[in-house]
Amino acid sequence: MDTLARILLYIAKRFTGIIVFILVVLLVISISYDCSNIFITLNEGLNARTDVVFGNKEITSLNKFFTPSFLSSDPMLVTNPYEEYVINDYDYRLKVVKWWAWPWSNTGKATIQEIVPKIRGELRDRDDDEEPTNPPKWQNGEKVIILKKSYGNWRIDNIVFKKSLDKFTNKK
Repeated sequence: MDTLARILLYIAKRFTGIIVFILVVLLVISISYDCSNIFITLNEGLNARTDVVFGNKEITSLNKFFTPSFLSSDPMLVTNPYEEYVINDYDYRLKVVKWWAWPWSNTGKATIQEIVPKIRGELRDRDDDEEPTNPPKWQNGEKVIILKKSYGNWRIDNIVFKKSLDKFTNKK
C-alpha cells in the first residue's frame, strides 16, 4: 500500500510539473505575440500618422492602426498645423522605449520617443514676393501610448505627451 501511494505521488508531481511548464510556455508565447504586434503597430502606425499630417497619405490609411475615437479627436489630424504647407522633406525618428500587454487584457501601454528634427516646406498659397515661412515645429517628446485590442488587432487609442525632448535619450 505504501509503495502504491509513493508511485501515485510521484506521478502526480511529474504531471503537475509538466502542466505548469506547458502553461508557462503558453503564457510566454502569448505575451511575445502581443508585444511584437504592439511594436509593429507603433512603428507603422505612427509613421503613417506623420505621413498623413504632412499631407503624403490619406487619413483612411490610418484605420488599421488607430481606433475611430482617436482619429476623430487627435489634434494633429483634426486641427492640422501643417495643412497650409507643402512639406517637401522631413526627418521622422521614433524610438520605442518600452511596451507591454498582459495576455488576458485588451489594453496595452507603451512609452515612445518621437522626434522630427527637420521639416522643410512652404506655404501652399504663398506669393512670390512674400517672405518664406517655415512650418511649425513638431511636438518632439516622450509620449505614452495607450493601445486597445479588438478582434485580435492592436490599435492606438490615445497618445499622452509626457515630456519634451530635443534628441533621443538613453534610459538605463
